[in-house]
Amino acid sequence: MWHSRDLVNWQPRKAALTKNIGSVWAVSLEKHDGQYFLYIPVKAKPNAIHVIWADHIDGPWSDPMRPRAARPYRSQRHAVGEDGSRWLFLSEGDRIRLADDGLSTVGKVEHVYDPVAVSGHMGRRGLQSRGAEDRPSRRAGST
Repeated sequence: MWHSRDLVNWQPRKAALTKNIGSVWAVSLEKHDGQYFLYIPVKAKPNAIHVIWADHIDGPWSDPMRPRAARPYRSQRHAVGEDGSRWLFLSEGDRIRLADDGLSTVGKVEHVYDPVAVSGHMGRRGLQSRGAEDRPSRRAGST
């Protein structure tokens, strides 16, 4: 874990994940009701999402656990609804509700939007959420 107040100067903090769970992708760090949650997508067979939590950003952090989802997902983002409900928005336009503890899920995965296929820099392909195609892109030489 690293910390910066200006996004230029960085200082190491303590390690949050201390067990090898596979190749970690882009994590989602959240603070909710005074606790810290780190949702961790892992490239493995099958792909998985793990979560760890702590009462303080410097830990101690829990051991990794896997919230239930109907199938493996590549990525996730935590969101809190206006009514206080907690959700994991998953790759490919799906979401699943989190229990109040943020460590387990409630109900089934729901499909909520169809992502748009895009071709990117150097021929890479991927998906992005609807509406993103209307945002200006940042290309070399543009302002």
